Amino acid sequence: MAEVEGQILVNGKPGDKIRVEFHPDEVKGTIGPSSVAETDAEGRFSLSYVNPAYGQGSGAVVGWHRVVLQDLRLAESETGQGVPVRFPSDYSMISTTPLEQEVKEGKQTVTITVPLK
Repeated sequence: MAEVEGQILVNGKPGDKIRVEFHPDEVKGTIGPSSVAETDAEGRFSLSYVNPAYGQGSGAVVGWHRVVLQDLRLAESETGQGVPVRFPSDYSMISTTPLEQEVKEGKQTVTITVPLK
């Protein structure tokens, strides 16, 4: 496991209220628990994991990950109406997300950039 902090930028601006999920990419040989975090007002996050086989802790498994983003602003809204869509729905599923990130040994800071839809 490696400590991973980072920032989400959506169209060049910090992405607040986003759930960030790092899912090990088994196709690239990475096996282990998924890691999650929620971004703060500055788009910053710090990954952690909870898994019966691995326990719980901070960080993510070393290797390649598929990165999934969930817009918590939409989840907070009862209807979703009037909430601007910040990124395409492709980003919300493991099978379709275009985002990949390599986690290396040791503490690291990553920046994930999401272009405007």
